[in-house]
Amino acid sequence: MDSFSQGMNKRAKSSFFPFSMIFRMENIRLRKYETNIFPYFDRHIIISEQDRETFSEEIKDKISVIPKWCGY
Repeated sequence: MDSFSQGMNKRAKSSFFPFSMIFRMENIRLRKYETNIFPYFDRHIIISEQDRETFSEEIKDKISVIPKWCGY
């Protein structure tokens, strides 16, 4: 999976008002959700190192990145 909050952050940076404001608010909501839901799962996998790096140190150390040789 990719980081939905990071996707909203990218959209906010490339959009014009009022969409940039909406995407920024959604980024904040998604980041809170991703952080709050994290403890409910035993394993955490993400598709890119770039997305993994956007999380805090305590969280990102628990996230595995799918290796490129897996076919994506």
